Amino acid sequence: MSSRTLTSCLVAASLAAAPAAHAALCSIDSVSPIVFGPYDGLTRNTVDATGSITFGCFLVGLFDSITIDISRGSSTSFSPRTLMAGTKTLQYNLYLDAARSSIWGDNTSGTSHFGPFRPPLIGSTTRTIYGRIFSGQNVGAGTYTDTLVVTLNY
Repeated sequence: MSSRTLTSCLVAASLAAAPAAHAALCSIDSVSPIVFGPYDGLTRNTVDATGSITFGCFLVGLFDSITIDISRGSSTSFSPRTLMAGTKTLQYNLYLDAARSSIWGDNTSGTSHFGPFRPPLIGSTTRTIYGRIFSGQNVGAGTYTDTLVVTLNY
C-alpha cells in the first residue's frame, strides 16, 4: 500500500489526491451524509442512522488494496464523537458494522478502518456508515452537526 490519500468531507464531497506512486487510480465518487433526525433525551432511546461512501478504482494491480479512515470531527477523541450546536454537545459515534460494535476511525485509539480491501477491477463500491446517538443525554433544542474527513488510502 502506498502513502497516497484521497480526502473527502462527509458534508460535501471534495476530492484531492497526492502524487501517484503506482498505477492504481482511486477516487471517492460520493458521500451520503448521516442524518439522524430528531433526538429526545427523555425517551432513553438511541437514535440510529446510516450514510455511505461510494468509491472506485481502476488500473488495479494484483496486490493493490485500499483502506478508508474517518476523522474524529470536532471531537478530541473517537469515543465518543461530538455533534455541536453552538456550545451545546451531543455524543454519537460511527461504526463499520450494523451491530455498531466496531468504531470507524483511523485504526488508532481502539478504532478500526475499513479494509484492507482489494477494489474490483471495474465499477464502484459502496460502503455503509452506521451511526448512533447515545440515549439519555439531556440536551437543549438545536441543530447539531459535525464535519468529518473521509480519507481513502491506496
